[in-house]
Amino acid sequence: MKRVVKLVLLWVVCVIATAGVAAPNIVRAMPATPQAPTDTIAVQLVTVPVVVGATFSLDGIQQITGADGIANFSVPPDATGITPGRFALVTNGSHGPGTNAEFLKIRAGKSSGPPVFYALYLISNDVSFQFHNTVGDDVPSEQIASMTIKSSIGEDVTVAGANLNKPVHLTSQRVVFFSGVPVVKDIYYSVQEVMISGTNTVNRSQQKFFPSQITSYQVATQFFRLTIHTSDSLFGFSTGSAVLVRTPDKQELSYPIHDGQAILPALPRGDYEMRIQGLGLKTWRPISASRDQTVDLELLSYLDGAFVMAVLLLIAGIGIVLGRRRLRKRRFGGDRQGPSADPGTTQQNEPILTGSVRGGTAMGRTTE
Repeated sequence: MKRVVKLVLLWVVCVIATAGVAAPNIVRAMPATPQAPTDTIAVQLVTVPVVVGATFSLDGIQQITGADGIANFSVPPDATGITPGRFALVTNGSHGPGTNAEFLKIRAGKSSGPPVFYALYLISNDVSFQFHNTVGDDVPSEQIASMTIKSSIGEDVTVAGANLNKPVHLTSQRVVFFSGVPVVKDIYYSVQEVMISGTNTVNRSQQKFFPSQITSYQVATQFFRLTIHTSDSLFGFSTGSAVLVRTPDKQELSYPIHDGQAILPALPRGDYEMRIQGLGLKTWRPISASRDQTVDLELLSYLDGAFVMAVLLLIAGIGIVLGRRRLRKRRFGGDRQGPSADPGTTQQNEPILTGSVRGGTAMGRTTE
């Protein structure tokens, strides 16, 4: 038994010795594997304003902008002379809900460290509009002909018809450079016109808003309440069945008269023409709706015309009568008076006949 154990131990020692000699030969036979260079250059592409999820490529290498709007590239050290033209937009990203990011160009930035490039964007926001009048009531968009707004960069936007009920894409942010550093500027808009019935119902550039800060905007339009008192021009009693209003765009509106007055509850600011509908002359009177006011409107009725004609005829008749009397007095008053005698003249040569005439012969005596 002991002999078997000794043989096993001897065999193990021989195996270990053989392995110890062969192992170094195997290592020396394996050539060393060359290591790839690990040095690279970091290049940053910064989206301005921040755009998330945009894919850009640089010499075929693609990177996606993260939540900070930056895409990081690594290029070999010998990749010198990187220019904006070596970048390309593969897929666009998003600036946020309700916005549209329009890619413009890539511009090189100033950096003392790794190269930095800027991907410049123009951002637009969707803004919806509602309208109300001076007293706070809603103004239906169907009543509005058009709306014109102007941006702080001089862009005019006119919205009309069915588009007034839809969100409007408005440029909201732009990029300007100060000392080589990009700065995002918010763009504001001012309301220029809201045309209703042919008249502008807002004051230009008075209402302003920033699309980057809102999703909807309330436009205040100017409407005024007019109370129209109607009366006869001469006699002053209430008259007419309605007040007719001619708008600046030449439409005619009718408002009924009750108890001598018509109420125009909400009339857009502007210049109008009005008249009373009734039996009389159809004369229009200019009225400016610039505030809440009460207007006295008169109708020259046919009764007024007849009365004026009667008075004129009466005056003419009286004039004729008086004229005839004066003429008659001049004519007949002069005949009865006769020629006037000169009291200083003595008629000595005219004989004075006295006596009577008989048988056609004058008999008498002459007195000298």
